[in-house]
Formats: sequence, structure tokens, C-alpha cells
Amino acid sequence: MVQDIVFADRKYRNRVILTTLTTLLIFTFLIIFILPLIIDILQRMEPEKAMKTEATILFFLFLVPIPTGFKLLSLSNRILREERYPPEGMKLIHNQIIIRGDKAKLRAYVFMLMAFLIFFICIFCAFSAQIFLSVLITTGS
Repeated sequence: MVQDIVFADRKYRNRVILTTLTTLLIFTFLIIFILPLIIDILQRMEPEKAMKTEATILFFLFLVPIPTGFKLLSLSNRILREERYPPEGMKLIHNQIIIRGDKAKLRAYVFMLMAFLIFFICIFCAFSAQIFLSVLITTGS
């Protein structure tokens, strides 16, 4: 049985690797050099104001992965509509055998489940951090 293969785009693969490495370097720089400055600023604040600032920062940090969930949801909808994975026109970083039918639908449902898990975990953690720190502030611990 001959299987259809979608070949990877070498330029796209190199761009993804370069973007990933650049992002890692930027976040490493931020953690090494900027985080100590933020910690120093928070230590100079009043404890209650510092905890509210930390709660706000945590709230927004937990919401960062939500666009990934939307991307997975969009991809799963495309897979269900076309009943094939990878969908037509999708750029790949490695060669991929085209999956059709029930296996493609299963993959779409897995992507959909992952998207909903990302949404749930991010929103739950963001609001839990807010509630937990507000409880700490009100109890004075």
C-alpha cells in the first residue's frame, strides 16, 4: 500500500528552530537579569502591595498559554472539516504521512481535548493564585 507523504519545508523548519532558540535566549536573559530587579522592587514595597502585585503578575503569567489552546482548537476544527491530518496547506517541520478517516478524527479530538485542558488549567491556576494570595493578604500571614 502506497502512503501519501507531505514533505517538510526546510526553510520553515530553520525558521521555527531559530525562533525557538531566540525565544529561549530572551527568556533566559529576562530570568537572569530582569527577575532580580523585579524581586528587589517587590522587596522594597509594603508587603500587602507587593503581594497584590505578585498576584497580578501570576494571574497574567498563567494566561499566557491560552493562545496555544486557540491554535489547537483551530487545528482540530480544520482536521475534522477535511478529515485528514495534516490539513491541506499546513507547514511541517518534518515529513508526515497523511492520516485519513477515523484516525484523523481521533487526532482532532485529542487536539481538542488538549486545548480544553490548557484553557481549564490556565484559568483555574490564574484565579486560584488570585484567591490564594487574597486569602494570605486578608489573614495577614
